[in-house]
Amino acid sequence: SLYYQLEEMLLSFGDDVCLFGNNNIITGRKIKAFIYIIINEEGIAIYLNNIQYTINSEKELYKLEEKIEKAYDEN
Repeated sequence: SLYYQLEEMLLSFGDDVCLFGNNNIITGRKIKAFIYIIINEEGIAIYLNNIQYTINSEKELYKLEEKIEKAYDEN
């Protein structure tokens, strides 16, 4: 599924990435949170640097990969 592809991408950034979840909200942390993920009916909402992106396909996920990695690196 799309969520598992996103999870795999995040964990591939390094051993210091931790994912914490509560119901349909997941936080990705390195030293501090760098990504918030909310799973809802419209798809997967990703929050990076207070900007929301909604993805519904693998193609949209890979378009965001560079921005996600940048948020990770800045953490």
